[in-house]
Amino acid sequence: MDYEMVLFFTFAEIVMDESASNNLKELRIDALKEIQRSLNHYHHLGYIPEMITAIAEKKCQMIKEATSQTEMNKFLKPRCPFYNGEKFIPDPYIIPEEELICWSYASLRFPLNSIGAARFQKVFKQVFQNGSRSIRLENEADHE
Repeated sequence: MDYEMVLFFTFAEIVMDESASNNLKELRIDALKEIQRSLNHYHHLGYIPEMITAIAEKKCQMIKEATSQTEMNKFLKPRCPFYNGEKFIPDPYIIPEEELICWSYASLRFPLNSIGAARFQKVFKQVFQNGSRSIRLENEADHE
């Protein structure tokens, strides 16, 4: 399933949720629209479709569980990981796939130092640890 289908089914769930107030439904739909804009942007930049779908699934689950605008803002605009001098402390509301996109973007803008590069590699391994893409990427690297 691609990210657009995930968004579509989440929209339907929100609209059909009889236990949610109209205000809560409106908050969730607005959040869903914001997530859609971000995902469309990632798609147009050429990020891996499976990664975009994973973001959609995780963010849509957060939207369905959120009950206030304050709560939604925490995952709609997560903060970058904080480096405390020893290690990175990720924002609890950023998902690994989004952090990977942030590192990818940062690495295109300027060279990462060894600490940033190590974090980028750690998040990459976390995102692609079990997927067929990781196997294919590793096999391609062996032939270079």
